[in-house]
Amino acid sequence: MVKDQKTTKRDRFLWKQDRDNYLKWFPLLKRVLANQKNVRVSDIELLLFIYDISFFSLQDILDNGIVSTPQTLKQHIQRLKTAGLLVVYQNASPYKGISTKYRMSQSGKFLVTRLYRILSGKEAWPAE
Repeated sequence: MVKDQKTTKRDRFLWKQDRDNYLKWFPLLKRVLANQKNVRVSDIELLLFIYDISFFSLQDILDNGIVSTPQTLKQHIQRLKTAGLLVVYQNASPYKGISTKYRMSQSGKFLVTRLYRILSGKEAWPAE
């Protein structure tokens, strides 16, 4: 009976060592992917936030407190549009009171999905 308890403790210890440690590699992976797409790491973090939002306006992001100022958010959006990771869903219409709405492009969704696949070990680490 004592032998079974030692085996159980050893198995639990091995399990802790063998499990995935996503947060350990996440910052480095964000930097690598940001360099590949010529955007900043903070832009990748914004993509992670908007990944499961179908479309959004600048005010939607500002209301959630993800970005501190409208100027900073506009810079993020411009870089992501230039990189082809965001597209305009609906142009602004000042007469109707509608602001510009954005959505992630297919390549933006692929980038976030790729990040998750690399962290889970389903895809190889990208070459720097």
